[in-house]
Amino acid sequence: MKNFAVTGCPVSHSRSPDVFRYFFKLTGLNYNYTRLSIVSVSELVDVMEKLDIEGLNVTSPFKEDAFRISVVKDDVSVRTRSVNTVIRKNGKIFGYNTDYHGVQSSVVSNKIHVKGKKCLILGAGGAGRSAAAALKDLGGEVYICNRTDERALRISREIGCRFISYSDVLQEIPDADLFVPAVTKLPDIFLPLMENIAVLDPSYKDPDLMKYCKNYTGGTDWLIYQAQRSFELFTGLKTGIDSLKDHLSGLSKIKNIAITGPTCAGKTTFGKLIAAHFGMRFYDSDEETENTEGKKIKDIFKIYGETHFRNAETASLERICRENNFIVSVGAGALEKKENRDLLSKHCFTVLLYNDAGNILKFLKKEDVDERPLLQCGDPASAMQRMLEERKQNYLNCADLVFIIGKGSVEQECKKLIRELDER
Repeated sequence: MKNFAVTGCPVSHSRSPDVFRYFFKLTGLNYNYTRLSIVSVSELVDVMEKLDIEGLNVTSPFKEDAFRISVVKDDVSVRTRSVNTVIRKNGKIFGYNTDYHGVQSSVVSNKIHVKGKKCLILGAGGAGRSAAAALKDLGGEVYICNRTDERALRISREIGCRFISYSDVLQEIPDADLFVPAVTKLPDIFLPLMENIAVLDPSYKDPDLMKYCKNYTGGTDWLIYQAQRSFELFTGLKTGIDSLKDHLSGLSKIKNIAITGPTCAGKTTFGKLIAAHFGMRFYDSDEETENTEGKKIKDIFKIYGETHFRNAETASLERICRENNFIVSVGAGALEKKENRDLLSKHCFTVLLYNDAGNILKFLKKEDVDERPLLQCGDPASAMQRMLEERKQNYLNCADLVFIIGKGSVEQECKKLIRELDER
């Protein structure tokens, strides 16, 4: 199976998995797509290799960093110095800019006329750069503005568009024909100026801007069209987008959270801290199974065998998934059963805590190993590495978010994960 993902910081809000899973289903491809939470692009190549990820979509704030790590780049990426699609091939990182396609297709499909029109872009990050190049090539009279004037001035020269000082932007907006707010959050002072101009909003997280605009095109269009081009680069296939907007609008947010991952990755510790933060009920599937069976897991294995334990584990997960507003820490081997993966996919936003086996073993005590039957083999390091490799694909198949555990304390890493989940 081929694996793909979207990465950013934060990334939990991204709807790219919904889009690509739709594309894969539409074209009959048995591929996997998830979200990948990292704090630095410097770790990206190593993580892609370890998780067998072939292609990535890249969102804020990593598009310029993705450009820097790409060995081979397409022409638009070189022009904008922004990469939002990465492919790992033959040991090299290939970088592409499909935001350019997303902008142009959004404008054309929504009949926004930009030729000879004043197009004002606020924000000089990867999205702003891409919009500037795309609109300029459609014949727009493009202006770029950024809170840091020096940055906007430099990019205007690189792209070949015009520059507006941030101190002047409020006076310039009413004269614009098209406004692109390529910023994390548009200050409220801008909102009353939106009424009589067309707006192309890169974001689909905060649709409140739509209330102020008569001619508003939201980030879903941009998302879909750039993803369509990324899909072609990933697979070599073309796909339509008919009914995709309806599909996305029909999806509901799942509140329950499942924490998965290898043995001793910290699932229970993280789960309890996250549950306390969100005021949710916490379950540990191993504890639930032990309580039901009246025995410790090692004794269940010893007396009844692994098959009995796995069936009891499934029964525990079924009971938990009948509840609402819960977080569950899932046993390391539970996702080997498709029945369990299907349960979590239906009822939970599933987070994979990922750490190397070697890093996990550094923190294990003898009693930790003794409590886990599958590690009692004389060489727990090799056993853990083997299990991680064998289970990795099933972990990925079920994951809505892969969280790479860093070198901070448990509390520090958990705070990072909570910040991610706050963005859902």
